[in-house]
Amino acid sequence: MRFATLVTIGAIAAGPALSHGEHTPLYGGVVLSLADHHVEAVFKPDGKYGLYFTDATGTAIPATDASKVSLTILRPHRKAEMIPMRLGDSGDGWDGTGTPVADRKTTVKISYFLGGKPYTSEILFFSSSTNPLFHIDLHTYPEKVEANQPVRLSLAIQNSDGKSVTSLDIVHEKPIHLLVVSRDLAEFYHIHPQLTKAGAWDVTHTFPWGGSYRLYADYTPHDSGGVVEWMDLEVEGPRRPSIKLTPDTQLTKAVGSLRVTFSCDTPLVAGNDLQLKFRVLDAKTGAPVRDLQRYLGAWGHIAIVSDDLQEFIHAHPFDPEESPEHPSLHNPPVIEVPTGFRRPGLYKLWIQFQRNSVVIPVPFVLRVAGKTEAPEAPNAPRDAILVTVSSAGYDPAHIEAKLGQPLKLAFYRPDAQNCGSVVNFPDLHVSRELPPGKTTIVTIVPRQTGPLSFACKMGMLKGQLIVR
Repeated sequence: MRFATLVTIGAIAAGPALSHGEHTPLYGGVVLSLADHHVEAVFKPDGKYGLYFTDATGTAIPATDASKVSLTILRPHRKAEMIPMRLGDSGDGWDGTGTPVADRKTTVKISYFLGGKPYTSEILFFSSSTNPLFHIDLHTYPEKVEANQPVRLSLAIQNSDGKSVTSLDIVHEKPIHLLVVSRDLAEFYHIHPQLTKAGAWDVTHTFPWGGSYRLYADYTPHDSGGVVEWMDLEVEGPRRPSIKLTPDTQLTKAVGSLRVTFSCDTPLVAGNDLQLKFRVLDAKTGAPVRDLQRYLGAWGHIAIVSDDLQEFIHAHPFDPEESPEHPSLHNPPVIEVPTGFRRPGLYKLWIQFQRNSVVIPVPFVLRVAGKTEAPEAPNAPRDAILVTVSSAGYDPAHIEAKLGQPLKLAFYRPDAQNCGSVVNFPDLHVSRELPPGKTTIVTIVPRQTGPLSFACKMGMLKGQLIVR
């Protein structure tokens, strides 16, 4: 779950404001100060909402003292969602259930009466990005998106200073990978916006059905780590029946000219590094396929989305026998993809192959189990620099070092949902495994000044030592 940041953007209340005491949340939510009391708003990842009231000194106010409690969720390009609120069974607060708040620029409006006086406040969730230094504003042309009608999706990327971002690294042959799924994960699209003269990143797409869609934008600003940001979009028009997501019992799928079998040498458990394997055969002959064409520079592309849309993985195969200097002429009979899952649950996976100039997406639905032990907290010695490894890259990614002096780096991977299982310092011929949920100490001695690069084994996560 990527937790959004909360910011109070307004509160209207009757009566003079009093001096307020403790603002610490009691239920893990965000506390708003209104006139003579506090209200704590709780938004859980499973879509459960709660409102709790205390007076200016922090003493609990019975939930029955409040009335006409309402909560409304306003999301970009979607209809307002009214959350039915009721008195909680414990009598401590008001409860409600709806769609989880996980969208950038989602506004939550809270209204109620307390002591016979009306109160209204708003909370803005302003980030759904893996990197808070960048965000996307999505615009659609036409503004009303309808099924079976082309729509131009325009992504305006801005940095934390509000400036447009028009310089993106080319990753797998494209500056942005936009992966689109329907709410029930029955539909999947992989499209690529391009930079326009206006400084936005545009692509035209036609949605075949009405309904709710989530868009995941995967991009890498220049001199920054990778960013994944999601946006929700509501499409008007006829809707197809929702398809229930259930785990596949048959892990061989025939799609187009291919028959693909999924396997993994170890159990699918969250928090572990996994090597997903796909054996690719010809659908008619059953013979191993060796004539795949590279799709966007790789033998395959993988997208994985959790059933609640909160987890997204964009991964690629790794061929240990291949190098940039000597690329393989033929695909291996088994495509291997290193990845991992941050949390247990139900996931849908699509792996895209290209054969005879046709892109073939092959879907699988997987159940991922939970890990029994919790990950360790970062444990960096005082004389070490802590480097956190995540899907967004290394943090920090640029580190000062001194020529000839030992430098101790404490690499910490909080989870396995990234390709950082190994860190390589190619110029020093140093390579170390980085288990998820652990801190790994790597000590190096720079032997020359200038930049010294380090990266994961796939070269997707990159960092640099600046040796002086």
